[in-house]
Amino acid sequence: MQADQTYTLRPLFGGAMEASIPPRFLDLSDIRQTPDNQEVLVDGDSEQSVIVEILSLADEAPADQFASWHFQQLAEDNSATSSQILNTFNLTAEQAPLLFAGGRAIQAQIVIGQQTVSKFKEHAGNVVSIPLCVIRIPSVTTDILVSVNDPVVLHPQSSSVAHGAQVSHLGSGEALLAKIMQTFKIADWNLFGE
Repeated sequence: MQADQTYTLRPLFGGAMEASIPPRFLDLSDIRQTPDNQEVLVDGDSEQSVIVEILSLADEAPADQFASWHFQQLAEDNSATSSQILNTFNLTAEQAPLLFAGGRAIQAQIVIGQQTVSKFKEHAGNVVSIPLCVIRIPSVTTDILVSVNDPVVLHPQSSSVAHGAQVSHLGSGEALLAKIMQTFKIADWNLFGE
């Protein structure tokens, strides 16, 4: 990970949400089209990415393990050749004070896991640490996913190696997610049709 540890408050979804994110992360939508329900920020040097995604509340997910369920869905979506959950826990108001400040019924769980995934349908799989926070808001039937994709082992034949990507120290993605969640705020509930 780069030595740049400064954070800048960044608007997400047109300012409806905001969080502090290092300025080295660039908005992928400035380069290519991204889905309307996603904000994707990338660091080309480390190949880390921060993704904020708004989804309909997944009723099929177990109430006490909804973050683990979303992590497994993500593994399927990524065509991961392996997937492992290392830790799960509930996010507290101390860890995300602005998220819980509004008095709404919000649940938030964090999963720390790893997936082996190939970039651009390559055969070479990279090990990616994925700290994932799932914010469940039943009143607006929404799950918000905030994830950090943090490559920690690059396969020698991966195009990431050819482009000189630098892997992060294990745990740096977790620290990044923790900082993001400390400042994560829903500023405009009209985003959810209220």
